[in-house]
Amino acid sequence: MILSRHMTSGRRYGALGKAAMAVSLAGAVAIAGPAQGAKLPKKEGQHAEKQAAHADRDLKVMLLIDRAPLAEFLPDDKDAGIRSALAMIPDRLAELPKEMGDRAPEIDPEMIRGFLGDSQRRVRLVVFDTGFDEETGRPGIGAWAAVSAESEDDAQHLTDRIRGLAEMAPGGMPIEDAPGGLGHWQIDLPIGPLDAGPVELAPGDWAMAISVGARASASEVGRAVSLAPEGVSPAFQGKVDLASLAPLTGMLGMVATAADPKAAMFFQQFVQLGLIGPQAIGFEYVFGYSDDNLVSRWTVTGLKAFASHWGLSHRTLTDMDLAAIPADATVAYMGKFDWSAVWRWIELTHQMDAAFPEKVNEVEQMLGVSPRDILDAMGSTSAVYMSDATGGGSILSGVAMVSVNDRDTLWTAITNIAGMMNHHLSSQMDRAEYARISLATHGDTSFATLDIRGIPMPFRPSVVLTDDWMLVGVTPQATKAAWMQVQGEGDNGLASNPHFARARFHGDKGLVAIEWIDSPRVMRDGYMVATLVGNAMRSAVLSPHGDDRDPGLVTPTFADLREDAKPMLLMAYWERDDLVLELQADRSLLVNASGLIGAFVSTAALLEPIAVIGAAEAASQKAKSDNDCCGESRQGAHHDDHDHHGDHHHNGDHHDHGDDPPF
Repeated sequence: MILSRHMTSGRRYGALGKAAMAVSLAGAVAIAGPAQGAKLPKKEGQHAEKQAAHADRDLKVMLLIDRAPLAEFLPDDKDAGIRSALAMIPDRLAELPKEMGDRAPEIDPEMIRGFLGDSQRRVRLVVFDTGFDEETGRPGIGAWAAVSAESEDDAQHLTDRIRGLAEMAPGGMPIEDAPGGLGHWQIDLPIGPLDAGPVELAPGDWAMAISVGARASASEVGRAVSLAPEGVSPAFQGKVDLASLAPLTGMLGMVATAADPKAAMFFQQFVQLGLIGPQAIGFEYVFGYSDDNLVSRWTVTGLKAFASHWGLSHRTLTDMDLAAIPADATVAYMGKFDWSAVWRWIELTHQMDAAFPEKVNEVEQMLGVSPRDILDAMGSTSAVYMSDATGGGSILSGVAMVSVNDRDTLWTAITNIAGMMNHHLSSQMDRAEYARISLATHGDTSFATLDIRGIPMPFRPSVVLTDDWMLVGVTPQATKAAWMQVQGEGDNGLASNPHFARARFHGDKGLVAIEWIDSPRVMRDGYMVATLVGNAMRSAVLSPHGDDRDPGLVTPTFADLREDAKPMLLMAYWERDDLVLELQADRSLLVNASGLIGAFVSTAALLEPIAVIGAAEAASQKAKSDNDCCGESRQGAHHDDHDHHGDHHHNGDHHDHGDDPPF
């Protein structure tokens, strides 16, 4: 796309307008897309070197965006079809105006190709703070953006296009050639001149760069974007420093508090969570590839100081914890969490509610224990998983579990909840014996199970409570298998899975949480969607005017896609004061997408039988209602039934079994 220079005017913008245009230009560079093959800045070009007024420093980065070319997002051979199809989109879009005829907007096809071609370039944007500049009296805040180019001429072409965009702004922009030439131009802004032009970042490595405000050398910027772990080639990097916004958030807090004194409490909560203030947390993100894996890494900087407010634990998962999850788990989460933090959040959000203590007292009267005691009775280890051992790996194999601090408190709450639900069921149903929650004990283990009698209900949720774990399963089969697993009667646990063992983080940092998807096991259920999307992409880019454009099979055959496929493992661990979430997965986007979809597709498949059973039951109830005799004697009989069963169900059926558990 070539932009002509026009609408040039001698009128000057106000300070606000100039600043807005600077942000717009930086944004235009940021969305232009990843640059082709550009390296991180190593050596600065002549013009940029003159602009650097200070020796190399470690910049305080407020915002960072660094994106690589599209080819670097999809490096695996299994994704070659996607790369080919995406590369054909510009040509297909350029054909559309001709096909639309009179309805087509007046857009030059070459403009479309040029714009989408630019989206294949690498882009880097850095907003940084060098501190207060005593010489100029200005804050040391600056921005540096660069879009890589294939050559010096290409860099100059990009420079001219951005200048044309600036000249097309309403009212015109006061654009001048920059001192020193070299094809640069500049705009005088209140925070300093905005400078744009070709820059050679390293020998033969050209880019079009824009800088405004405080100046930084290319080597300083290069260090700022070096976030990727060793051995990982980044396709995308990003960073946000919330502490750098402290002056702005502080000002907003004062304004809000002046308008409403209650706002001070909410701002203080955000300070306690580390979201605002001079000690606020930051976020860093790296997405890239090692020789063997896709690597995605989130880092929440400075979070450890605020961990207790988020309910995050400093404790780490042990192999004994992981042994509670079967080795053949298809999907699993396990982590350390402080449940007492939930109560602190509840109290915090109800500080202004005068009726809150009375509501808490009512709940305590119903449950027999206070809500806070229930949360304190729950241990720091929680997990949710599906596995072959607990039900074939589908949603019906789902198990939720939490470690136990105080078994008696939890069982008291479960018993009273069961009694209330049984009382409610007996008062709402024509025949109370259709549904009840049965309670039982077996040695040191307690059980609670929903029993549906005389109605074809596919679900039978069950709870098992031991001295160490509380287990909740969708079916009693899942709950029983999970109970056997925690008693050591199952397999050796998730840590013994060879795929998990290879993928997990090994080192001196303990894991505080894991998320696991066995992609090779579950991707068969997601392959259908991947195939449909791939075929749709191929059809979308084919030309109706000829056969010269064809990406081939966008989605490989299932056998080819599954060959050597790797699982997905997300690991959370503390690294000094920072919380790191690191994902290890297959290098292929299609493998990972198929695994993600397959992990949850069984949930949708489960809705159909539930809907059929629900519809049949509704029809049965309607027929019964239409045919029922409404005589007084019949109503009286029903009322007698309610009275007869009410007391029996109020506290649940509680039996003490000897040798056999109630499964």
